[in-house]
Amino acid sequence: MLKKSNFLVFTGMLLLLGCEFSTVVKAVGSAEFELPAVMLPVIPGARVSIMDYGAVSDGKTLNHPAIQKAIDELAAQGGGRVIIPPGMWMSGPIRLKSNIDLHVEQGALLVFSGDMSLYPSRNKQYEGPIMGKNLENVVISGKGVLEGSGDAWRPVKQFKMTDQQWDALLDRGGVLTNDDSIWWPTKDHVDIKRPRLVRLDDCKRVLIEDATFRNSPSFGLDLSDCEDLTIRNVTVMNFWYAQNGDGIDLHSCKNVQIIGARVDVGDDAICMKSNTGRPLENVLIKDCVVYHGHGGFVIGSEELGGMNQLRVRDCLFLGTDVGIRFKSARDRGGLVTNVDIRNIQMVDIKEQAILFDLYYQDGLPVDEAGMVTRAGDAEIPAVTKTTPRFQDISIRDIICRGAEYAVMMAGLPEMFTQGILLENVSIAARHGMICMDARDIELRNVEIINEEGPALHLYHTQRISVVDFKVADGVEIAVRLQGKNEETKIENSDFSKAEQGIIRVE
Repeated sequence: MLKKSNFLVFTGMLLLLGCEFSTVVKAVGSAEFELPAVMLPVIPGARVSIMDYGAVSDGKTLNHPAIQKAIDELAAQGGGRVIIPPGMWMSGPIRLKSNIDLHVEQGALLVFSGDMSLYPSRNKQYEGPIMGKNLENVVISGKGVLEGSGDAWRPVKQFKMTDQQWDALLDRGGVLTNDDSIWWPTKDHVDIKRPRLVRLDDCKRVLIEDATFRNSPSFGLDLSDCEDLTIRNVTVMNFWYAQNGDGIDLHSCKNVQIIGARVDVGDDAICMKSNTGRPLENVLIKDCVVYHGHGGFVIGSEELGGMNQLRVRDCLFLGTDVGIRFKSARDRGGLVTNVDIRNIQMVDIKEQAILFDLYYQDGLPVDEAGMVTRAGDAEIPAVTKTTPRFQDISIRDIICRGAEYAVMMAGLPEMFTQGILLENVSIAARHGMICMDARDIELRNVEIINEEGPALHLYHTQRISVVDFKVADGVEIAVRLQGKNEETKIENSDFSKAEQGIIRVE
């Protein structure tokens, strides 16, 4: 049953819903921290061209033996720059060495073959076109293009194609799985781990700069357990239908800068993970543009090692599925804390502008109308070491025009999302903001311009502070309270032009 409030004007007034509001965290979502300097690699001045080692630019000769020989010999002499000059250079996999700069010049197209026989048999380590492990002082540079030939590796889901595209794909041959809904190039591709275009593990002082990375078999740039990593002014591209076609993925790295990246991919664009047992920490992402992806900036879904001190600044997300995306699940979690996101502009977001989803793969417990569907008396699981925890996160100075949901903040009943600040946020969306299983949440100068339902829907929350909250004229409901909401504070918020101010759902 609904209990409707009278029209309410909260200008310079305080509204308390529930018990005494005296225990709000002093610095909700403050996420104030200093990031350490990131050390750049030092590369000796020696220079060699792959042409000096017999490489041929004819678009058919496999040049990886010549490229590898150039890398190996220069590394043995102390290191330097291996130059790939303008032209089309076919290649198999390349293994990087310490103190080497692989420099792909403007006008150079380095095409990696999709021939499985060139790669490790029954690939189990995602080894692929460019690999490196336990290295120091590693650079990939230049304004050329590295082409991963991903279509020779990837599966394709039928629902991502038009009928005409699907028929053309079937004409290429291949095999079908999953009730004929997924196409694979061959049956041998079904059971392997598809290569990443660039895969670096346990490397120190890494610079990836200027180049374009296109059409990867799986993730584009995949960096694991690296320290002092700089990714600057790169372009990463994958087709929108590319399965697992992430752009830039960090796994448990430390001291990272991603500056000026341009990403247009088929899965998550700039993605943070910590699934190797170590934390991901000290990361700056700045001045990046994402044109397509499942998420613009993404945390998860693996956080087993935890994450700390992540900063995102001055980015544009254009037409991504989700804008700012936090995702996890009960068997994938760790502590994610001290995340500071500011000055993000978004347009044409297909789903949520801002999303905290701790139900990854199981589905969020809300219906299409934005109402919570989870039973309030459902059994609550025990907290374990893999229960996800998101806390002390600030999201400020955000504008989004066009989304299905403005904000979806869904914690778990056994582990609330907590310590989240949204400040100076303006989002126009079909549905408003849902906040469930969350505590110590502050909304300061937040504007939700929604077309349907409540602008703000609170479900099972504790210590929610709302100051200077703005809604669209004629909105159906300004604030909807459902379930048990303790210590809710709303002040300096004018709901007089809403059809209903605050309603409660028992």
